Amino acid sequence: MKSKYSSFIKLFVSIVIVSSALLIQSCSNSEIENLSKQSSQSTVPQNSVFKAYDKTYNTPTGLQIWEAQLNKAIEMDSNMVRDGLKLIRYEYVRQIASITDLESVKTELKKDNSSFIVYKGNSSHFSISENKEFAKSYSNLIDSLLPTSAGILEAIRSKGDTSLLAKAAYVFKKNDIGVVNLVWEYKGKTLNTQCLVSNEKGIVYDKFLFSIHTTVSKITSVQSNFSKTRQIALMTDGEQVQKNYRKEYTIYNEYGTVQSYCGISARIYGFWANGTCFATNFTLNNWAWSMSVVYGKPVGYNCATFIRPLYFSPTIGGEDIGHLQFDYAILTGVRVAIVFDASGIYPTFSGNSVDMLDAGTVTLTADEMNNYDF
Repeated sequence: MKSKYSSFIKLFVSIVIVSSALLIQSCSNSEIENLSKQSSQSTVPQNSVFKAYDKTYNTPTGLQIWEAQLNKAIEMDSNMVRDGLKLIRYEYVRQIASITDLESVKTELKKDNSSFIVYKGNSSHFSISENKEFAKSYSNLIDSLLPTSAGILEAIRSKGDTSLLAKAAYVFKKNDIGVVNLVWEYKGKTLNTQCLVSNEKGIVYDKFLFSIHTTVSKITSVQSNFSKTRQIALMTDGEQVQKNYRKEYTIYNEYGTVQSYCGISARIYGFWANGTCFATNFTLNNWAWSMSVVYGKPVGYNCATFIRPLYFSPTIGGEDIGHLQFDYAILTGVRVAIVFDASGIYPTFSGNSVDMLDAGTVTLTADEMNNYDF
């Protein structure tokens, strides 16, 4: 009897073990399947858009945003073709599984700091060569764009941080970020770069795509009291009038991230009386923001702006209609700044190049305040 009972117990235990294993495997497979379904549902955005330079496009059905961006780079990047650099193809390597994994990927990226995009002075042409200024701050740039330390993460997540660098930074999300190998051709040689991509955000970083940029300008001149349908005859004595002159430049990189934003504005104020605009005062403003300074050190291109009044004359009866004259300068370069004296405006810089985007002298007159113009 003992022998039969013992055999029964062994058989029962074996059945329990096998059943448990099958149950565990079944649960595990079920969880993996669910994760896979969730991943496939969430990682291919429907009706999404993607950026390439300053343009926005619809993402083709079934493609990730980053795939659409890389396809567009291959298709239409005239800058790369013109300067001998051409993206040939890309290959998805793997998913980044954890913060620790991301740290190891960042370490590999930091090692690749010998060759960068270097723009030639006063032109939109570039070469691939050593860039000492960029190399000095390359590690800091990687840490800021791909934060993993508690301090940097907290700074990125902090309310009110609207800096360009904070907007471009990627905070790790599971099942979202991966590594893609980019294969380039440059002057008969094959080059490779490691591109980090997000299914939700698109391209996060690539050393070439990050630095290849285009500059978009915009001039806006707005008179706030008049409109296309408002008649001068409807103006009443004492009504406030103004004319605004505004010039802006936005620098986008290859995958649509804003690298720099700068500009100047001048506004002449006054009032309407007896059928005439009287100028009374003015304001001048200039601004320059960029991702180019990380922890106080320059990375890539910076921008600088300057504006100053040359002459202002308020309206005095019929003797002087009143006008404002000012000059300005807008530059980009490595650690670029602007200095001036009584005889003119001079750019100062260190590094490889400086580019005078725009400079000039502008006059706004009182009678222009009744001209509506965009």
